[in-house]
Amino acid sequence: MNDGRGRDTILADLFEALLAAIYLDSGLCEVKAFFWGHFQEEVQNYLKDPLRNWKADFQDYCQKKYQRPPSYRVLKEFGPDHNKIFEVVACMGDVELGVGQGSSKKEAEQNAARQAVEKIKAEQNG
Repeated sequence: MNDGRGRDTILADLFEALLAAIYLDSGLCEVKAFFWGHFQEEVQNYLKDPLRNWKADFQDYCQKKYQRPPSYRVLKEFGPDHNKIFEVVACMGDVELGVGQGSSKKEAEQNAARQAVEKIKAEQNG
């Protein structure tokens, strides 16, 4: 009915309910065993490469250097309505600095901003 919008929060709520059920049934030690038994590798990967807010990094750079925020534009959408992919470009003024894809506009914007920040860093370093 909602074309998949909000599915991340639904999955998060489901996961929280599962952990709560394990806790109520078996206690904290079992919750820890379940969590680390299934997610230890993912946690270690996030510790090695933490999540960054690329849009915030890109916005900070643009506002410091150009005194204005960047903009994002959807280039295209493809795929079925229940599993759409968005392609977004990150711009500073008329200059396109990064392109990203994602299953939501927000995710695509993060990926475009990441590409823009990495491009800027590469240009500054060499």
